[in-house]
Amino acid sequence: MSKLANKIITRCLLLFIFNPVSYAIDMDLKKNNQQPSQISNNSPAENTSLNSQYVFTKDTLEFRTKIFAENLKYVNGSQNSNIKLLSSGSQEARLNWYMNSGLRWQPMVSILAKTVNYKLGPASGITYKSDHLLGMGIGIRYRSSRRFIFRLLAEIEQYHFLDYTDIEGAHTKQLIEASPTKFTFLTDLLIYQNGRLILKSDFGPVINLRKKTATVTTNSGIGVSAELLSIIILTKNDGLIFGGQFRYHKQLIKNGYFQADTLRVTTGLFLQYNHTF
Repeated sequence: MSKLANKIITRCLLLFIFNPVSYAIDMDLKKNNQQPSQISNNSPAENTSLNSQYVFTKDTLEFRTKIFAENLKYVNGSQNSNIKLLSSGSQEARLNWYMNSGLRWQPMVSILAKTVNYKLGPASGITYKSDHLLGMGIGIRYRSSRRFIFRLLAEIEQYHFLDYTDIEGAHTKQLIEASPTKFTFLTDLLIYQNGRLILKSDFGPVINLRKKTATVTTNSGIGVSAELLSIIILTKNDGLIFGGQFRYHKQLIKNGYFQADTLRVTTGLFLQYNHTF
């Protein structure tokens, strides 16, 4: 009888000690709208690329293809010549790699290649060597909350600039490639989320530093960048993104003979594939 009494007393003590703990855990789960039997590492809300906290603990590759039009204007020119160039059907391919480093900060590297074709004929009097341009950059992003992520990207990217000269009374106009250092500060905003569909936007200023080439100097300039994105989650670690982009930038270009304000407006549509690993 003594052994049986000891077992009963021991079980009562265990229930007295652990039952309140179990009750507290269960209440905490209920506060977060989760039942113990419903927690799953595979649910979209907990452990997929819909969850920015999960993404920041993994590496992510982003591959983007874009078609765009670029409107390039030179106004307020010293030679009283306003020039307007328009490219259509231009293409860009970009690869971003965000690296796992914790819950809040993520470093990244980026490379891109693009083709910008202004379709200039002999009548334009403007020549250029190549329509193939390259770029690369490094950056970092910071997860402030579920809705807000801040990004800083430093890039060296090739652009076309007009070199307008006068050689012995003959005017020559040529598009040259220059690679000013560019800083982009973006705020990613989560607008809407429902199941495997998410709607986001990013926007912010763009700053170019001064760049001097063999023939021209591009002064520092400022602009804006904005995107609207629709994300579809395909699997736990894969997503497909459709979106539109708008960019505007202004800076002064000059040489010993000519100077003008450069206005560059880019609009485009892109398709992007994300893989988290």
